[in-house]
Amino acid sequence: MDAACNFGRDMRSLKKIILIIVAVLGFVDVSHADVERTYTKTIIVQGEEIELTNGVDLSKRDLRGIHICRSNQTLKNINFDGANLEHADFWEVVFENCSFRNVRLASASTYACHFINCDFQGTEISNSGVYGLDFNSLRTTDDYKRRFFVNCEFRNFDLSELDFKGFTFRDVKFVDVRGNATIDFTDVYFQNVIFLRSFRLTKEQILSTKNFKRGFFQGVVFEKFRDVSSEPISLSGVDCSRMIFINCKMNFDFQNTSLSNSVISGDFAGSGSFSDFSDAKNLTWEQIQSTWNYKHGRMEGIRLPEHIQEALDADTGG
Repeated sequence: MDAACNFGRDMRSLKKIILIIVAVLGFVDVSHADVERTYTKTIIVQGEEIELTNGVDLSKRDLRGIHICRSNQTLKNINFDGANLEHADFWEVVFENCSFRNVRLASASTYACHFINCDFQGTEISNSGVYGLDFNSLRTTDDYKRRFFVNCEFRNFDLSELDFKGFTFRDVKFVDVRGNATIDFTDVYFQNVIFLRSFRLTKEQILSTKNFKRGFFQGVVFEKFRDVSSEPISLSGVDCSRMIFINCKMNFDFQNTSLSNSVISGDFAGSGSFSDFSDAKNLTWEQIQSTWNYKHGRMEGIRLPEHIQEALDADTGG
């Protein structure tokens, strides 16, 4: 029996070592891999054991690297004001009416967490892995008040509750987000932003963005829509001449869209990056021939629909 127990412990240790090695080598994201996690009843803070109960005061505590797992149970009215939560890891926790004022969240992470009516005044969620805030909580963050989000993620969120007019989103992911045509995207600026399984933006919303008005899209990716039957975003009949697309995935309908002298770039100095127009609808060979890229023989780093790629290969002898 002892030998069997020792073998089991050895195998668990080996599994953790393998996960760490794989994570260091960067092969896969194992930040939420299937490692052993236990329900957290107490935490140790500067040698003091503190029971995690509703209303506990953790303000101004050094909670760096703290791990809390609650199996989707709710923690209410906890005071984290002024605490250092850098590198904290929250797993399946529901925070309700908790206060996170003036908290440091750099490199913190969450998995399957929800923040309900929480107060984040003086706190930024940018540059953290914290998501799951409801709209009441999100509106209290410094990011929202400054209208600037960077290096963060919106997941399973209804954007229709919020006013995003004039916001900047940089290095942001929108995953499984919901919304509708009434959301005001006027002068919103997207840079290195991914929409994955999101709602389908309208032509009017795209045209109202600062990106379109400036004629510059960089790293904007529309991967899939929540409704798999959705048609591509329509830019039908829109003048996109001289517009610049860098490292973008344009799941758009380009029927009668002018791409005259537009620049489609992807492979900077052999970086291996690309702009992906392979899912574009109603894109024609003539439109591609009108671009700056074609006229200057700079078609590397661009993915095209199959029929256009065939025409390009025949034209260039590729």
